[in-house]
Amino acid sequence: MIKSIINSGILTAALLFSACGSDNEAEERLETQQMLDDGDYEAVIAKLEGSADSKEDYLTLASAYMGRAGFSLLDVVSVLSDEDADLVSSLGKRSSYKSTLDLEKATAYYQEAVGKGTCAQDNNGTLSGSQKDICLYIGLSAVTKVASTVTLLVGDIDSFASDDFNATTDYKLKASGCALKYAFDNNATVPAECTITPSSDVNFTVTNKIYTPITVVANDDTNSTPYYYLMTQPDTLTNTRQTALTSGYCSNTSFTPRVDDYNSSLYACPVNETPDAEETTSMNILVDALNGGLDSVLAATETAAGEEEEEDDIQSSIDEFKCEVLDGEYFENEPEGSRCKTQDNSTVSLDTDISEEQVIDYLNNQNN
Repeated sequence: MIKSIINSGILTAALLFSACGSDNEAEERLETQQMLDDGDYEAVIAKLEGSADSKEDYLTLASAYMGRAGFSLLDVVSVLSDEDADLVSSLGKRSSYKSTLDLEKATAYYQEAVGKGTCAQDNNGTLSGSQKDICLYIGLSAVTKVASTVTLLVGDIDSFASDDFNATTDYKLKASGCALKYAFDNNATVPAECTITPSSDVNFTVTNKIYTPITVVANDDTNSTPYYYLMTQPDTLTNTRQTALTSGYCSNTSFTPRVDDYNSSLYACPVNETPDAEETTSMNILVDALNGGLDSVLAATETAAGEEEEEDDIQSSIDEFKCEVLDGEYFENEPEGSRCKTQDNSTVSLDTDISEEQVIDYLNNQNN
């Protein structure tokens, strides 16, 4: 499978050089490819952002954003192929607070390159080889996006999902689960595991977004360590809230400096600093990536009707991860369709969309 990814990884370059055009255009493509090869992702983004209008441009921008996020496709495939590696912690330790936003952009440009909706499961059997490649890229970026987002919700990504029963409880992860649940319930219920104190609404003037700051303390934390979050305003249709994806602390008038240590004049600092951008929330990122993003891998790895192929190891890794999020146990040697089972041996369909409540339960279940 890694060989397949290496082969498909030349897709961007192949498209860059195969497109018709003048000598000047060919030279431009060569320069852009050299920027990618050199890791000069900022230059690629500056060159193409806002003017991209072709599959080649979209794939190039997607590769640049993936690279700026700190990942290559081979990085992700290597983790998925390692049976001893925990997917989330292995990828998450490589990410920065900006990674999730860059991976969002990478996914969006991959979708532009292949056509939105193309990777839906009902297209199986009709996709070309290059379309399957790009669908796989979308799935790999989605997996990475889950890891980078979870990293911002935990205290120690290295111990996430640890099998070491002597490991200490990650109280930040517990507090994050409480914050997500409290926001989803629109302040109606405080989870029993935590004490939550809301503050007056605050307007981040740079983006003109209003949040309700909350302080969360895990009740079994003998140090009573406080953790800080920002809740969005209630959704007008569902009357639920979400927690903004944040990293570090800053004032409500400037994202600079973004510091690691809290003081009473600061707030949890949103990762999204763009005024006209859609709100970036922990739950939206996770739910979208776990559902539509992971399904793109299935479109890439399933064969056309009538063809036979061994179960793809990448798809197996994705299925096992999704099964874990659905609170099941994965049995690779069982017949397809019955590999994810609950403790009472009931089958869980991997076609099931993951809900917000299941995401919260998954995060809570990873704690010691």
